[in-house]
Amino acid sequence: MKNSRPIIGINMDCMIKKGRLWHRIPENYIHSIVEAGGVPKLFPIYYNEKFMLEQIKQCDGFIFMGGDDYPAKYYKMKPDSKEDPMLKQRAEYDIEIAKMVLNEKLPILGICAGCQLINIVNDGKMILNVDGHGRGKDVYHSVNIVNNGILKDLFKKDKLRINSGHHQSIDPNFISDNLKITAITDDGVVEAIEGIGERFILGLQWHPERLDDEKQRKTIFNRFIKECKISN
Repeated sequence: MKNSRPIIGINMDCMIKKGRLWHRIPENYIHSIVEAGGVPKLFPIYYNEKFMLEQIKQCDGFIFMGGDDYPAKYYKMKPDSKEDPMLKQRAEYDIEIAKMVLNEKLPILGICAGCQLINIVNDGKMILNVDGHGRGKDVYHSVNIVNNGILKDLFKKDKLRINSGHHQSIDPNFISDNLKITAITDDGVVEAIEGIGERFILGLQWHPERLDDEKQRKTIFNRFIKECKISN
């Protein structure tokens, strides 16, 4: 099994069209997984605990993808007037599937809202609105790599140029003891978190799957897929 392509679970976004729930996922995620040597396994919103656990058991790693805002009620805060909440169906499903995945030993990569999700299910809180970081449209800027961890090991430097597209961020004053901050901007916005311990848990507030820096994208996804091969 270690020489075969690992199976990578990934959650999905959704929309209501003509009264029906439709699933969707940007192709950049699929391309990045396949390019790095993995096989994507899509997780549609179907809330059945036994079925969800069976799906997870088939995976060698998991990616939590980006999307709109997780409603503030899920981390016990009052919504902000600028909140752009995702559909209730996705938010509720994502919270539960994330808890289940975190209870397994699978490597995890969280991207944008997926990074925030890792923080939320670890009882962290969010800053509900930050300016100048894109809000759905990529803005390129630098981040400072802080603390030793996956990012420092991968890039062997203190700064990275990344693409932000968000208006919420992890509150550094309310982060779980299970997580550590490993990248932050000059204006104090958290851009990356990692798990404490040997398990591969990496949350990136930016979007490596659509980054114009091909080398950085491949470095991140190749390392994630490598960890998934080791864990299976």
